[in-house]
Order: sequence, then structure tokens, then C-alpha cells
Amino acid sequence: FREPIVDADVAAEGRSLTALAPFLGERWPGARPFRAAGRLTAKDRRYALAGATATVGRSDLAGDLAWTRSDDAPSFTAALPSFELGVAGGRLQGTGGASLTGPVPSGKVELQASGLRLERLLARGDTAAGAPKATGAVSGRATLQARGSDGQALLDTLRGNVALDVREGSISGLLDAQLGLSPGRMVRRMVTGDAPIALRCAHAGLELQNGRARVASLVVAS
Repeated sequence: FREPIVDADVAAEGRSLTALAPFLGERWPGARPFRAAGRLTAKDRRYALAGATATVGRSDLAGDLAWTRSDDAPSFTAALPSFELGVAGGRLQGTGGASLTGPVPSGKVELQASGLRLERLLARGDTAAGAPKATGAVSGRATLQARGSDGQALLDTLRGNVALDVREGSISGLLDAQLGLSPGRMVRRMVTGDAPIALRCAHAGLELQNGRARVASLVVAS
């Protein structure tokens, strides 16, 4: 069988990702329209999609993909010079890359966040029990990298740095007392009620190593 030789501009679009579930997996939200385009080349079992752009819902991606077909050791590399995602009411921008060449896949990403809503990020844990314990506009940046052949391995090897800032929000009085390590205020809040108080600003710096995060700095001004 002779391998095809391809050099062509390609594009695909649809009203939903559902039809692509066999390729993307079931976790991808299916009810979002998508469009993707790029220049596809193929020769000698080497494939590349250059200048690729994609839009899924309100999220934009751009980059280059390359992969090879081999009976012994197939390889895949991806470079994303820019991507922008809609997350928690704000925007997440960044660059990244991944490589499946070699025995252990690896990846690295640099992220910048703006306008994310803290209450939406905490929704799974907080709103189920009532009002969110903290609200506000989140901005920040992160540099992360990991190696592994599955999701758990990637989490276990995750390392990097994260810096987050929160402004113009609120925080529960009990949580504010806990962060300030004030037993007296904690008891008073439990007796009188956990009313929210204004949060002027907050900053957190995290260091990640082997999947574990350490708080390097934390400042809260309420």
C-alpha cells in the first residue's frame, strides 16, 4: 500500500462536537459549534497541520501539529503559540506545547487569566451549600509542566508556579477569620452568623512540585 502525498488547505466546521466524540472523548462538551482550518501535508508517513486555527464556542486556538505513523514508535508533537479560552466568565490566554515522542509524553503551558469570576470557579464546592464563601474578579499567571502517559501521571508530576490576584469582591467573615488565624473572631462569627465582608484585594503565590502545591505567599486585605 502506497502512502498518500497530501498538500492542501483543509477546513471543518459543525454545530456540535458530538460527532467527534470517538476522536476527542466523551468529556468534551458536545453542544458547542466549532470550526477548524489549516494546511495539511502528508508524505512518507509524516503528517503536519501548519497554521492551524480553531474556534470552539467562545474559545480560540492556534498552532501547529505534527505526527508520524510508525509500526515501532509513532510520535506526535504540538505547538500552540497562542490560545484563548472562555472560562468562568473571563478569558484564559496562553501558549503551550506537547510531545508524545519518546517513552513518556510531556507538555508545558504558560497561562494568563483575566476577569475570571471567583464564585464560578468555586461553584462546585461552595454554592451547593449556599452562598459562595468568596467572590471577586480573578487575574493571574501560571507556568506549568508535566510528564506522564495518563491524566493521573500528569497530575502527579505537575510542577511550576502560579500567581493569583482577586479584586472587588467579598469573603465570608468566618473564612476571613480562619485566614487571619484569629480564634476569637472565628467563635464570634459562628455565634453571630457568617455574614460576608468586603474584599478589597487578595494575592496568592503557589509553588507546585510533584503534583503538590505549596502556598509561597498569601495577602488578604478586607
